Parts: sequence; structure tokens; C-alpha cells
Amino acid sequence: MASEDVLTLAARRARRHHADLTVTTETVAEEPEYVLVREARNASVVIVGTRGRGGITDLLLGSVSLTVATEAACPVVVVRGAQDDRAADARHGRIVVGLRRRSAPPPQVRGSASARSA
Repeated sequence: MASEDVLTLAARRARRHHADLTVTTETVAEEPEYVLVREARNASVVIVGTRGRGGITDLLLGSVSLTVATEAACPVVVVRGAQDDRAADARHGRIVVGLRRRSAPPPQVRGSASARSA
């Protein structure tokens, strides 16, 4: 399947589940880590997936998610999938946020999210 087809299907799926969400797509002929780091300059958050190869394989092939997480100018969320490139099941439907306490009180986290399998 061509990258344009994947983008079209992903955008259609996002719009179907969240009709009020503005979805834009773009295919860029560059290495993904460079594009994502550049685009992160104008983003509130970047969300990337990982195949979870780990170890020597990532050292030899590189890790897009690791590069983006260490170089992006905004927060990065890495969503880990299963070894077979399929999304992991959302077992608990909750999000865990870890904050490091500094001299100021920690920020308040409000709201909730539920994970749904599609």
C-alpha cells in the first residue's frame, strides 16, 4: 500500500471517529525523524509509534521515536505497538501521567480519556 493511501485511510478514520477534528495530511520525501523534529517546532505535542524492536536492531537501523523524543521542541508521546506492528489492546482505558516535582507545586491534570479499539 502506498504512503498516500495509508494517509488517506488514516485521515478518513480519524474524521469518522472525531467529526469536529481538523485533519490534514502531507507526504514528504525526507527521513521521518527530521521531518517530525522540524514540524515539532510548531506543535503542542508529537505522537509517534514504535515497532519495539529495541536493542541492537535499533542501534543498527536507528530509532525514529528515540530521535524525535530527544530532539523535538515539544512533548513527545511514544505509543508502543505489538511486535507484529499491530496496535496493542487498550486494556484499562486510562492514561498515566508521571510528573517530577520541582520547587513549584505540580500542575493540575484534569479531564479523562477513554481508549477504544476500532
